[in-house]
Amino acid sequence: VNHIFGFPGGMVTYLMDSLEKHKDQINAHVNYHEQASAFCACSFGQIKNIPGVAYATSGPGATNLVTGIANAYYDSIPTIFITGQVKTTELMDGLQVRQKGFQEMDIAALVAPITKYAVRVMSAEDLRYQLEKSFSVAMGGRPGPVLLDIPLDVQREWICPEELRGYTGETIAFDKKSICNELMGLLSNAKRPVIIAGNGINIANARQEFRNFCEMFKIPVVSSMIGVDAYFGDRYLGFIGAYGHRAANFAVAKSDLLITLGTRLDCRQTGENKENFCPTAEVFRVDIDP
Repeated sequence: VNHIFGFPGGMVTYLMDSLEKHKDQINAHVNYHEQASAFCACSFGQIKNIPGVAYATSGPGATNLVTGIANAYYDSIPTIFITGQVKTTELMDGLQVRQKGFQEMDIAALVAPITKYAVRVMSAEDLRYQLEKSFSVAMGGRPGPVLLDIPLDVQREWICPEELRGYTGETIAFDKKSICNELMGLLSNAKRPVIIAGNGINIANARQEFRNFCEMFKIPVVSSMIGVDAYFGDRYLGFIGAYGHRAANFAVAKSDLLITLGTRLDCRQTGENKENFCPTAEVFRVDIDP
């Protein structure tokens, strides 16, 4: 991490003190609102294709990150969000009250539906493991946001990272050769093939490989709305869908082979009645979500 974005708050004071001690390695950027910090992290993650990091204090500071977290989740942006929390001795811990510690809130539970991983770190012994896991999860498979909620007394612990347990990520294997062979077979019989380029191409850092593929096979290209920058060649017809370009929609409708790469084919692309979407085409779909 060489950049982190945040807004000052009482429950992240030890984190901020540590950032100051290591300012030769980490540039801490202070914004005037936590939501601004969240979107800075999103922008960094989109441009660099490595996790952008943002921090905020507990309670209202943490909830102000939520819009940026949702943005990172739905646009598949690798991001790490670190929130401060009340001391472990001040947590509700099963008490039937709304709040015990000052500005206490279970932010991990709140953002669970819009994160790839959200956890409260209850022991300094777990910090290295959880940080390493967070970066691995944020970047692995379909990228997205991760949140670590760190209580104040855990933040102030002295640790030796080399002595703590680390995290070993998992790898995903797939049969690339059989996929390519199947596509080549379909292309050899197609007379009107069209490619739909999605933002997944950008997320995977595969723009150049994709452009090489397009130039090699001379196939017309359309795109999703947010995949418009995946290809700029002469055969690009525009983006498809309800707000898309007429030529692009016609090309898809008349195609006999539709190759979709990194797009979820949402209802604004296909229309509500999917039977009317490219009715004469065989669809060869490559997407990271099953």
